[in-house]
Amino acid sequence: MKYKVSVIVTCHNLETYLEECINSIKAQVEYPYEIILVHDGCQKFVTFGGVDTILIDKNVGVAQARMKGVRVATGHYILFVDADDVLPPLFLTEMVAKIKHGDEIIYPASVLWSSWGNSGMKNVYCGSPEKITWKLLSYQNYVLVTSLIPRKLFLDLGGFREYPLFEDWEFFQRAFLHKTKFIRSSTYLQYRQRTESRNRQIGEIRKQVTEKIKKDIEEYRKNHIKP
Repeated sequence: MKYKVSVIVTCHNLETYLEECINSIKAQVEYPYEIILVHDGCQKFVTFGGVDTILIDKNVGVAQARMKGVRVATGHYILFVDADDVLPPLFLTEMVAKIKHGDEIIYPASVLWSSWGNSGMKNVYCGSPEKITWKLLSYQNYVLVTSLIPRKLFLDLGGFREYPLFEDWEFFQRAFLHKTKFIRSSTYLQYRQRTESRNRQIGEIRKQVTEKIKKDIEEYRKNHIKP
């Protein structure tokens, strides 16, 4: 693989799904440069051969857990994967194929699924926009966290900031303001649906975080982006 990809898997008490996730990464036709597993205060630590493992005794939250993975990663690109999600075999092949200059963010579509999760939810294909515009991205996050992100860009922009949720949305907005190109891939992420997942927080929390991020981004624009 021309571009070295560091896959960073974060897990907080999702060991039930973790083996399926890791196996899907190991089954990639284009094998990643490295796989880093971050156990974020899990009640049960699980390790896998060929996977670098970071153990955090106390739950610090997904933003900090991902940052810990990034700090030990050495690939050109980083790819965040949640412990309950799955990559189809050609995921990395099709994502890397879209890189043009090495400084773009490559984003996939998704399949909302509930494989053996007894969630009662139907599997649904969710396409991604052909082009990411500021109008779209400032309205809501159309870019999955499981996107190829240049490691240098991620670190130069300060990575994820601490929010109860949507920290990836806030990061992608900052990246867009710095004129980062977003390129759509033809592949998809198998995004597991769970009724207790973090992104299904009650509406009031979602509303509060959304408003907070909008204010923070406007402040960031004023302080860091030239007119």
